[in-house]
Amino acid sequence: GMVGLTLALALRKNSQLTIAIVDTLAVPELDDTIDVRVSAINVASKNIFANLGVWSALENSRVQDYQHMHVWDKAGLGKLDFSAKDSATFPSEDNLGWIIENKVIRHALWQQAELDEGIHFFNDNKLATISQGDSEVFATFASELSSDDGAAHNSVSNGSSIPPPPIIAKLVVGADGANSWVRQQMNMAMIFKDYDHHAIVATVQCPQGHKNTAWQVFLPTGPLAFLPLCSAKS
Repeated sequence: GMVGLTLALALRKNSQLTIAIVDTLAVPELDDTIDVRVSAINVASKNIFANLGVWSALENSRVQDYQHMHVWDKAGLGKLDFSAKDSATFPSEDNLGWIIENKVIRHALWQQAELDEGIHFFNDNKLATISQGDSEVFATFASELSSDDGAAHNSVSNGSSIPPPPIIAKLVVGADGANSWVRQQMNMAMIFKDYDHHAIVATVQCPQGHKNTAWQVFLPTGPLAFLPLCSAKS
């Protein structure tokens, strides 16, 4: 994912570590379908991507800058308006941030990581066990993955029936999401609260365009937000 790939590139840039990336997903492909999962990238995050050699690829892909933010309360008088020109932290920056599809970010990070001989990919794979020793971690691969329909299939991306050999490492990073399998194996506690709310996420075409602005209104029924996307979509 985005977090694991970013960390891998940053570690390689500042060390001579050999890194293995294990991902249940296949090699990311970038198509014309807009991903409803997007990230708001601020100037600090942009600088990280630039330092890792990824920002130029993102700029040449589907990225939408925005200069303004407009937030208001429909039931009251509260409102908040600010622009990039109001920023004292980055006075030379023309943008408040950028809205980028998650799959676009992941694809750019993966392309950059693939160029690094010290990063080894195990795509379409899954770990079966993790055991922690005194000074190292021992991880083994599963021979099968479960698909969305519950069916099992070969987890080895090269088509072999033999999973990759075990990995011995000094450090394991569990960048595998909110329901982290790595966290579960380490028996790490987690505080969880169910807010009993649901969100609807969609890509829309607004008649008046987004005007390079992030809009959010608080309604009695809940907040409604429009984040600017490329091609005048939100």
